Amino acid sequence: YIILLGIVLLLGTSLIRDASFNEFNLFESIILVLFQIFFGNTFSDLRDFSWVLTGFNDDFLLGKTYLSAIISFIPSSILEFRESYKYGIVTNNFAGIGNWSNHLGLRMTIFGEIYLNFGYIGIIIFSTIMGYILSYTNNSFIKAIDNKKDIFLGYVKTLVFWIIGQSFIFNSSSFFVIYVFLLINLIGYIIRKKFFIKWR
Repeated sequence: YIILLGIVLLLGTSLIRDASFNEFNLFESIILVLFQIFFGNTFSDLRDFSWVLTGFNDDFLLGKTYLSAIISFIPSSILEFRESYKYGIVTNNFAGIGNWSNHLGLRMTIFGEIYLNFGYIGIIIFSTIMGYILSYTNNSFIKAIDNKKDIFLGYVKTLVFWIIGQSFIFNSSSFFVIYVFLLINLIGYIIRKKFFIKWR
C-alpha cells in the first residue's frame, strides 16, 4: 500500500506541476507524465548510476577521481592522470560513451562517486563524516541566527557543508569551486588589509 500510495502521490504532484496538463483528456496527460517520470529527469541520477555500473565490474578507483579533482589546477593536457581520472571521463568510460569531448559526464546519485572509489565501506565512512559536518553546519547556522541575529553569518556557516560535501565528496567535478572560493577570500583579505584599515 505504501509503494502504491507513493506512486499515486508522485503521479499527482507531477500532474499538478505539468504545464501541459489537460483536464479534458486525463488519460493522455497521465501517459505524458509517466513518460516524463521514467524517461525524464525524475530518476535521472539513479538511471545514470545504473548505466555507469554496467561497465564498472567492481574495478574500484581507490580515490583516483578525488585526487584528480584535488590537482585540478593542473591542466589535463599536461598531466595524463588528470585526463584519465576526471569525473566526467570516468563515468563516460564505464558507461561505454568513451572520450566524447562534448559530454561532461553522467550525474550519479550522491553516493555514486564514493562507491566507485571505495565501495560500501567508503559510503559508510564518508556518510558518517558528512553527518558530523551537516550537524556542525546546522548547529552553527542556528546559533548565528538565534544568538547573534545575523542572517549573513548564518549563510556563511553553511559554506562548510556545501564546499566539502557538494563540491568534493558527493561530486568531485565541481572541486574547482573550492579554489575559486579560497582565491576570492584571499583577494578580499588583501584588499581589506591594504585599504579599509587605513581608512579607519
